[in-house]
Amino acid sequence: MEQLVLLLNSLSLSAVTAFTSLLVAICAMFITFWQAHLSRKHNKLSVKPHIAVHKVAITGKTPEIRIINKGVGPAFINSINLNYNNEFFSFRDIESIERLLLKLGYPKTNFYRALIVPSIISVAANSEVELLAFPTSDKDTNFELNKKLIKKLINVKINIEYSCIYEGKYSTSS
Repeated sequence: MEQLVLLLNSLSLSAVTAFTSLLVAICAMFITFWQAHLSRKHNKLSVKPHIAVHKVAITGKTPEIRIINKGVGPAFINSINLNYNNEFFSFRDIESIERLLLKLGYPKTNFYRALIVPSIISVAANSEVELLAFPTSDKDTNFELNKKLIKKLINVKINIEYSCIYEGKYSTSS
């Protein structure tokens, strides 16, 4: 204890000032790094996408499945997989989609629109993308076919894996 008192008495005013300045600088550096960490965390949250799946189930309208990004940042969709009656289908190639349509009982001769996702697609914030649609016109709407198709589409389970601009991985299922 006496040595500490002697040491403190031997320090000049400029040495005490230098030591305190060093302590303040270290604290300021720590607070700066902490603030940068919090800012980055906030930035990640402020551009986080939120993907939702919407199935149109109105018999008079075109039966369709849409992907909607309700988040504030873009979503980069890596994969879209469907499960219908314990069979898995992918939107990576047309053959898988045609197998799904066959399982749904959709006639091969009818038109349909499908989104093929060979690698990664992006969905902007507050926008939507048509995944699968069965277009009809007012003159040739087959209400019975639509009704059957909609009943089956409701039972299709969809799993979408996507990421954000900070490469955070997310998934959503319907």
